[in-house]
Amino acid sequence: MQLHNYTEWEAVSYVQLFIFAIFFVEFAFSIIYKLRKKAQLKPILPFCILFSLFVLLKLTGGILGLVFMHQLTFNLNLFIPTYIFDTISLGFITRSISSLIEHMLNHQDAADSGQLPQRPMIQFKVDDIETQKDADDNSFAKNFWPFKLVTVVLLVAVALSIAGTSQATETDPPSSVGTLLKTSSVLFLIGVLLMIGILVYILCMGEQFNTVAKLLILCLVILIVRCVYSMLAAFHGISFQTPNKYMILFGDYKYYTFLGLMIEALAGIGVLATFWYW
Repeated sequence: MQLHNYTEWEAVSYVQLFIFAIFFVEFAFSIIYKLRKKAQLKPILPFCILFSLFVLLKLTGGILGLVFMHQLTFNLNLFIPTYIFDTISLGFITRSISSLIEHMLNHQDAADSGQLPQRPMIQFKVDDIETQKDADDNSFAKNFWPFKLVTVVLLVAVALSIAGTSQATETDPPSSVGTLLKTSSVLFLIGVLLMIGILVYILCMGEQFNTVAKLLILCLVILIVRCVYSMLAAFHGISFQTPNKYMILFGDYKYYTFLGLMIEALAGIGVLATFWYW
């Protein structure tokens, strides 16, 4: 199958695989290193799962993209998951950052309450201590409504993206495809902006997590560019007959490379740096 800028799109897909394969190895190494240092990873287990899913989605998307390009004829069943994985990966990296923010806020609240310096009394069982600690870590985040709002916004964005792309057809996609994808792209941007607001709130609470909070704000500001690219692609619609320049695999590869792939890679580096700093 011949695509416009075929060679360039193929190179971009290989670069994507290379970058996120490095991310996967480095993240796995980070987790193993922290475990050997006897660091407590259980409180940030949701982050580890979400960030791993983000990396796996980018790897899978790159593989599917290469398989799609190497087909002799157009295969819609390959394009749809490629497009979906590329789009919803934004939701997973955004939600992984949100998970880190929740953990930060839990610790900030515990520090302000004077809970962190206290040690559990020796007569308690180990299981009781762990249970109480988990409850203390999670209670504040569960009662902090902005986190619930961010989670709902991102879940809806991912669901709409999947639903919209799944309705795409080879000849004439229905109008609902554009509506769902536009709404999804706007919700991703709203989720990122909400988390920036939460981080500003954390910065106002104290200086304990200033460095981490500022680094995460930088990651989120970078992701705003990715959100704008998604909005440009969504608002120009999916059309295989007359593809727009922002459309993955069919459009101009430079837009995806520098507004999509490289932006997610930079944000991923920032998240990994935050994880190491933690």
